Amino acid sequence: TVRFIWCVSRLRGFPVSGVISLSRKDLSRTLAERAKATPRPASLAGMLAVVAGIAKTTLIFGRLYCSVLCPLGLFQDAVSHFGKKNRFRFSKGKTALRLGVLIVFAGSILLGIPAIYGLLEPYSAFGRIAALCVPAWRAGTGAAMDMAGQGGFASPVWIKGLAAGLSALITLAVIGVLAWKGGRTWCNTLCPVGTALGFLSAFSLLKPRIDAEACVKCGLCARQCKSSCINAAPLHIDPSRCVSFFNCFPSCRKKPI
Repeated sequence: TVRFIWCVSRLRGFPVSGVISLSRKDLSRTLAERAKATPRPASLAGMLAVVAGIAKTTLIFGRLYCSVLCPLGLFQDAVSHFGKKNRFRFSKGKTALRLGVLIVFAGSILLGIPAIYGLLEPYSAFGRIAALCVPAWRAGTGAAMDMAGQGGFASPVWIKGLAAGLSALITLAVIGVLAWKGGRTWCNTLCPVGTALGFLSAFSLLKPRIDAEACVKCGLCARQCKSSCINAAPLHIDPSRCVSFFNCFPSCRKKPI
């Protein structure tokens, strides 16, 4: 089971969510804009089924969604790859900040304030970032569809308005810097979806543990952890912040995890 999860996590989300997100007709449409449309019962049922499926998966495998399906996670991994190697260290979880962001996010949904939850929701954040460079993608895919005789996209996609453009640039800068310096810092501090799944992951069936007898306390696993959730001193892994990369598995020859 561990080998299967590790292999799946290597996908890093691109084949599934990356292509789906980049092939949408309008990436500049955020959750805030989509919220204006009246949802159909079938759409609501489908959304609830997806949420239930993600919750069940998290209760079994931990935050596999964050490492495999989230496109914003893919972006952070790509940026983090260019940072200094072995730079990660254990840091205490910022529980108060995570809870605060989650409460604000949930409250903005209940009160109908899309300007707030649209900024925090990960797919909207990824959409804003992708919309900065999507014209080239759309031109290529449109040309390919034209050559195939299927017809390209109806219109080019770009950031709509100065405010939306600034929002996209700020999102790119903040998440990019956090990923370059600390890996998945955004996921474990400011992402409300990551916080919600983290609470479920704390009770997951297959959360990682450290074998005290096999561990030599070398700290190699902690230096490979993008979530900074491995504390080599008391031999503890914070399951609420573990994003199921499993980079820690091959880092130590003793195989204590």
